[in-house]
Amino acid sequence: YCACRRGRCRAHRARHGEQPDRLGPEIDTVRWTFRRKGRTIRKSCTYFLMLSRSGEAVPQASEGITACAWFLADEAVRKIAYKDTRAMAAAAVRRIAETDW
Repeated sequence: YCACRRGRCRAHRARHGEQPDRLGPEIDTVRWTFRRKGRTIRKSCTYFLMLSRSGEAVPQASEGITACAWFLADEAVRKIAYKDTRAMAAAAVRRIAETDW
């Protein structure tokens, strides 16, 4: 995701085909590295709270994502395999519980 408000909308629209109903605060940035064809690749993903009352979860095949689905928040946190991403999702759930989200 792009860190600017307009970039967040554009990234969401690209993945879900529509604008989010509400844009929220940045939660965290997760960074990781991997090797491909002998090269070290550095990636990052910045997560934001967003509210969408409609839309479909669609895998982003160009990024190697083969499946995606909606889950209740606590279940989603439990299903996340990567420690850093799981911690980010847990932080988002806490933020929702503590604020007017």
